[in-house]
Amino acid sequence: MKVSLEKNFEAEGSIETVWGYLIDPNEIVECVPGVTLKDKVNETTYKGDVSLKFGPIKATYNGEVTYEKTDKDNYNLVLVGKGLDAKGKGSAEMELDLHLEKDSDQITKVKTIMTVTIIGMLAQFGSRLINDVSDQLFNQFVQNFKSKLSGKEIDESDKSIKGGKMMGSIVKGIFKK
Repeated sequence: MKVSLEKNFEAEGSIETVWGYLIDPNEIVECVPGVTLKDKVNETTYKGDVSLKFGPIKATYNGEVTYEKTDKDNYNLVLVGKGLDAKGKGSAEMELDLHLEKDSDQITKVKTIMTVTIIGMLAQFGSRLINDVSDQLFNQFVQNFKSKLSGKEIDESDKSIKGGKMMGSIVKGIFKK
C-alpha cells in the first residue's frame, strides 16, 4: 500500500535556524513520535526504531533513515527511511522531501511531500487508515517541532504516539471496507 501526502506549516524562526534543527538528527528525533535513534552508521545514515501503538494494534519497525539530499543553498532536504517489522510481518518505507521558504525574518514556511509504502499487517487496514495515522503523526511532529524551536521542553507524552484518535481511524477504516 502506497500513499502520498503533501503537508505545509509555518515555523517561528529564521530559515537558518529551522534548517539547522532539521538537518540535525539528534535535535529532530525528539519531535517525531515513537522514534528512537540507536546508532550512527555514517555521516548521513542512522539506525533506530519506530514503535506505533494504537488500541490493540502494535507495530515496531527496526530500520534506518538516510539524509539523501541536504541542499542548503535551496533549503531542500530529502530523507529516506526503511524499516522491517520486528516480528517479520511486514515493512515500511518513507521518503520525505522538505523545502523551506523564508516568509519573513522570523517565519519560515516548511513544505513537505511524503510518500509512505507499507507492506504487511498495517497495510490491510487500507489507505484511509494510513492517511489518517500519517496526518495525526505529522500534526504531532509539527506541534513538537514548534515547541522545540520556541525553546520549550518537549513533554515525554508528546514523544509517544497519541493513540486515541488513531484508534477511531482504525475502526472507521475497518467498517468502510
